[in-house]
Amino acid sequence: MGDWLERYSDWVVRWHKWVVIGCLLAVIVVAAGTTRLGLTGDIRVFFSDENPQLKAYNALEQAYNKQDILQFLVVPDDGVVFKEDTLRLLQSLTDETWRLPYSLRIDSLANYNYTTADEDLIESRPLIDRDFDFSDASIAALNEIVEIEPEVRNTFLSKAFDMSLIQVRVNMPVDNILAPSEVVAAARVMVAETKQRFPAHRIYLSGTVAVNDAFGLATQQDMKTFIGLSYLIIIAVLYFMLRNLSGTVLTLVIVFFSLLTAFGMMGWAGKVLTPSAGFVPTIIMTIAVADAIHLLIWYYHQLHKGDEKERAVKEAIKLNFLPITLTSLTTAIGFLTLNFNESPPFRDLGNIVVLGVSAALIFSLLFLPAFLAWIKPVKTDMTARVTSVMTRLAQFVIVHRYQCLVITLSLVLLLGSFAPQNTMREDWNNQFDETFEIRQAIDLMHEKIGGVHYIHYSLDSGQPEGVNDPEFLSQVRAFREWYVAQPEVAFASDLTQIIERINMNMHGDDVTQRVLPTERTLISQYLFLYEMTLPMGMELNSILNGDRSATRFVGATTKLDSTQLIDLDDRAQAWLAQNAPLIKPTEGTGLDMIIARVQQRNIASAISTAIFALALISLIMIVTLRSVKLGLISLIPNLAPAALTYGIWALFVGEVNMAAALVMTMALGIVVDDTVHFMTKYSAAKRAGKSNQEAVREAFTTVGVAMVMTSAILVFGFAVTAGSHFQPTVYAGALMAMTLSFALVIDFLLLPPLLMLFDKDQNKAIETRQQGDPDEKGELV
Repeated sequence: MGDWLERYSDWVVRWHKWVVIGCLLAVIVVAAGTTRLGLTGDIRVFFSDENPQLKAYNALEQAYNKQDILQFLVVPDDGVVFKEDTLRLLQSLTDETWRLPYSLRIDSLANYNYTTADEDLIESRPLIDRDFDFSDASIAALNEIVEIEPEVRNTFLSKAFDMSLIQVRVNMPVDNILAPSEVVAAARVMVAETKQRFPAHRIYLSGTVAVNDAFGLATQQDMKTFIGLSYLIIIAVLYFMLRNLSGTVLTLVIVFFSLLTAFGMMGWAGKVLTPSAGFVPTIIMTIAVADAIHLLIWYYHQLHKGDEKERAVKEAIKLNFLPITLTSLTTAIGFLTLNFNESPPFRDLGNIVVLGVSAALIFSLLFLPAFLAWIKPVKTDMTARVTSVMTRLAQFVIVHRYQCLVITLSLVLLLGSFAPQNTMREDWNNQFDETFEIRQAIDLMHEKIGGVHYIHYSLDSGQPEGVNDPEFLSQVRAFREWYVAQPEVAFASDLTQIIERINMNMHGDDVTQRVLPTERTLISQYLFLYEMTLPMGMELNSILNGDRSATRFVGATTKLDSTQLIDLDDRAQAWLAQNAPLIKPTEGTGLDMIIARVQQRNIASAISTAIFALALISLIMIVTLRSVKLGLISLIPNLAPAALTYGIWALFVGEVNMAAALVMTMALGIVVDDTVHFMTKYSAAKRAGKSNQEAVREAFTTVGVAMVMTSAILVFGFAVTAGSHFQPTVYAGALMAMTLSFALVIDFLLLPPLLMLFDKDQNKAIETRQQGDPDEKGELV
């Protein structure tokens, strides 16, 4: 390999101008793909087409129409809904919302179809129709109606009647990724106009459409904020350590090229960016910096020794080609394993990082040395200033190796023992902080109405017109009664509530007759008469399927995490199986349930893929280092940082969401970088005939500086994500920063003692020499 590297380095130096020009042209072509990138906040992109819960949800939407919802929460300042200006607002805004893009149906207190009977005829009219006079008597009568109508109270009003909501069902086009933003933007215009006419009210947007828009907004905020902050951190750390403007600028160029290449190639592939992409720039930037720094430090070191520019460039290439390639390979393996994840955005995250890592490898070993060979060399005193620090640290670890080993290993075992106590849960309602309107709306819904999560069931009788069967409906009603009796359930709605109300109407509005009829024919007639009175857009196809064999059931719960949602659904299915033989087996669905089930599977996937990646990386280390022993030793510094991180996380936070769980896999791909650089330098020194202590000292003095610099940039780069308003970004960034901090400590304080303990020297001359003066100073070679 030495001859090949010699020829390669000669070629780069000789043709440096053409190499630089070629790289620039390639970047321009690839970067053009960024104009083709789309951005979506649609939460459904997190689910693959094979997802069983998504299939069930799609089937439910096919049977009962689309379930994309936009809600307007209307909160009067005085806390009174039943007064003239608030009721006029509800009437006006209900009419206005029909103009929203893609709107299918509007439901509110104003247009709720209140039924009455005139002999054998059913009459249906909006609660607040065109003839409503808003007098005190009319408002009092309206209040009385609402008091006895549980469906109205639960759906459109808060418990204290101090908030009302308007619900818009939207037919979101699947081929328009900007549709949620388009709908929300139009809704905000309506809200602004309405608040001008009714200033004593607050209006919030909620529902799945608003959530999707918030996800897209979170992505934009994170990418705009953290790319700029990451660049500032890189500039600050590089200039402080290098004291060299050209080296700082060149590193930034490598970072910029790597980002353009990664996102450009995703654009050419027709990919759409999702909220998880907000994390990608920080990862690519920090990895690109690591590659460039290792080569630059060697280049400046060779200049400091007195080498000519061309020789310094060649030596930097030859000494760093293997470790940079190896770290890029191991990093890519860690992120490629995300392709085993069930959620497509996380697969894309892994792939785009791999593209960025590959680009950083190419530009660091091709463009960077070629450009260094072109420009005038600039010397720096960085090597002399920091080498002595690494020398002293190396000597400290060598002399106190047993103490370092015992203390660090004990901490790893102690804190790591707490890691299994982390609870795996996902609660997307809390993923946005209070600066997001959607979070404020969700908190209001939870506080005033109680229904935040919605679980959908398609209750199937198994036969056409089966919904007319009194026995079937009796079991549906029993299921509702059981469901609302559960402590975490706010309310539930189903077909039986409509039929019971019609039966009451047909018996002179006698409340004792608010029961299900016992005759199949009568139920069929009631539904027919009721549908005849409904205005266009308010048909029963939202709760009845085409052949009337099944009906939709919706349960609304208070704020629950994924584990609690799954537990409720499991109990519901068990109850149906035991108490409702006429209802075919069904599973709860809806976006909340899909997220909950996916999170469970993703946790298991993250653990298994991390184990697979670790095994593959260890095999590569064994082959590269030509030693099974060294390859196995490398497992410890690769695993210990995650054990420390998740152990401390269990003590202070205690819960891990989907994004945080994937940090284990993502961090592994980065943690191995420092281990690889340290161990390749150690192994090379050992093969040169040096003792294990001398090899450790040489590893410290040759790559220690770069390890400190790259770790500082990595840690600060991920730490800034604590300023995100999106919880998954905050959690993942904090975990990554902690893991990478611990990785540097482990590589300096635990790995060297392990090498000196288990990698014994083979000849007496070396053993005698390493027992010499403990204060012997090492020098950079």
